[in-house]
Amino acid sequence: MLSWWQFLVLAATLSVAPMNAARAQATFARIQDPVPIELRDRLVDLMRTVRPNDANEAVAATKIIDGRLWREFGMLFLRVETNCQYCMTIVSRATDSAIIPELTLIAGSRVRIFHEIFELWGGSVGSIPIEIEGYDGGGTVLFRWNETWVIQGCGTCFLPTETRPKPPSLPPPPKPPEQTFEDFRRALGREP
Repeated sequence: MLSWWQFLVLAATLSVAPMNAARAQATFARIQDPVPIELRDRLVDLMRTVRPNDANEAVAATKIIDGRLWREFGMLFLRVETNCQYCMTIVSRATDSAIIPELTLIAGSRVRIFHEIFELWGGSVGSIPIEIEGYDGGGTVLFRWNETWVIQGCGTCFLPTETRPKPPSLPPPPKPPEQTFEDFRRALGREP
């Protein structure tokens, strides 16, 4: 069976033409679904480890992205919405017996998974960017690479396009000095 990150790479490979500089289509999701009963015992075990001081409260306040990613491929986004100004988001693997955290972030509830592959550092296997909402329009971009996570900050990921700051334009190159007819004659080797 494919691991969830292998599935993401395979799905993007099959559904996307070669990359260009523009962003490809993205799948948007919000971590807002209640935890289904079949995950409840695994979630309790995880919260006893991750949040031992408020495990019961954390279990009651946990939301997920419910659907195909975790049910078929084991990829699970958890968001613990208790005792937080900036809530805990856990990117994890769901197995038959446990939820295994792989990455914990202070993040918002919106997630964007792009249908494109980025080659990282010349690797033969690319990675699909996953953006997780931060605060004030920012976010974090996650890439799965070489069995680990690569993280990149994105200060404007979740700002509306029209309010994103434009990259600074480069100053125009300096104008070459104007040449006179005498300069031209000297360049030809004919002194005035």
